[in-house]
Amino acid sequence: MNTDHAEDQKKLFQLFETWKASCEREMRGAEAILSALLADLIPLLWKEAEQNVADAGGLAGWEALSADERELCEVAAYRCVCCTLGEGRLDALSPEEQRYAALFIWGGCCMHKEMNTIKGGNARMMAWWSENNLEGPMKLHNRDNGAAVTLGANGDAVHDRAMEVSQAGGIKLMSVAGAVFANKDKKKGQQDNLQVCLQSTIGYMVCFPGTSST
Repeated sequence: MNTDHAEDQKKLFQLFETWKASCEREMRGAEAILSALLADLIPLLWKEAEQNVADAGGLAGWEALSADERELCEVAAYRCVCCTLGEGRLDALSPEEQRYAALFIWGGCCMHKEMNTIKGGNARMMAWWSENNLEGPMKLHNRDNGAAVTLGANGDAVHDRAMEVSQAGGIKLMSVAGAVFANKDKKKGQQDNLQVCLQSTIGYMVCFPGTSST
């Protein structure tokens, strides 16, 4: 099952998972009925029939039900028998077969999976620079951190802190570009100027990816 990460979709997945498990028991139980001995089935069917009568308030109440109502009760009783037999068949499976029977995968939103692979790969690459004593790309400071780095010096607490929290590399570059060319606040950024520039330069407009929101 593939949905987004909203809470209502997570709940929907749980409902489908429960329904799938119920169907698994019922279908296996229906197969078991076809191969079961009548002597083994009669006690189960009799128990469910008695329960139907009891739920209706006794024999008089059962007979007072319409034909359609009695049929619905009988179908529900049949499903209960199927589920009982199906549960037994599932219990008889090996642990590996039980896991396969219960398998129900929720994929979630592929966008987040792709984004996580990029974030994870970027973090690992940056760690590799440090492990191999490489300087890596230049830090792209914001206004405040840039001032702290310019005014401070190595060993200075403010300078070192500004360097530590500042990011570098392609991910940071795209984030900065997104803040300029596709800001999530339409009152900020240069997205309109970008469109005018593209129209005049290449003859058509292209929206810059919304990296500032992701």
